[in-house]
Amino acid sequence: MPGVTKALIHAHEDPAFYALIGVIALGLLSAFILWSKRNAAVWSGWAIYTALVLSLIVGGLLGYTASEGGKISHEEVSPEFKAVTVSNR
Repeated sequence: MPGVTKALIHAHEDPAFYALIGVIALGLLSAFILWSKRNAAVWSGWAIYTALVLSLIVGGLLGYTASEGGKISHEEVSPEFKAVTVSNR
């Protein structure tokens, strides 16, 4: 694609990797919480708060990753974008 550089792709790949790790960790923690609630484990309370904090962090990572990915094919979100005004005269 014209205008797509390796730097743009690399800027998206790094946060995407961390977002993937975060989503996997959140999924594993959530599965643990479901398992521990089913088995009536008392110490799973900390895990719920950890999952809440982790979900906020992962949500931020996913948003940042999406923003970086949008710069690859949506030039309107790049810092170099110059808006064109159209006059109806």
